[in-house]
Amino acid sequence: MSEKLSAQPIGDLNRAMGINERFLTINELFDRDNQAYEKAVTRLNGLRNFDEAKPLLSELAEKHGWTQKDKKKKAQIFIKLVRRRYL
Repeated sequence: MSEKLSAQPIGDLNRAMGINERFLTINELFDRDNQAYEKAVTRLNGLRNFDEAKPLLSELAEKHGWTQKDKKKKAQIFIKLVRRRYL
């Protein structure tokens, strides 16, 4: 059942995360910068497909160091959520 839910499309990245998950994402992936998170999610929600989102995700990953060992797993989870936005 969990696998089915994780493959379901989502319409809005903000609504797809609970408040705790959102704070964790802001703290771990956006260096505690709520405005950076809000701007990124707004932009991602406005794109038409995952191919359009890839350059923005790359930019965010580079800017916020998502390839660092302590951020990598959370980044993968966030990117998987973003990918579901475009199913």
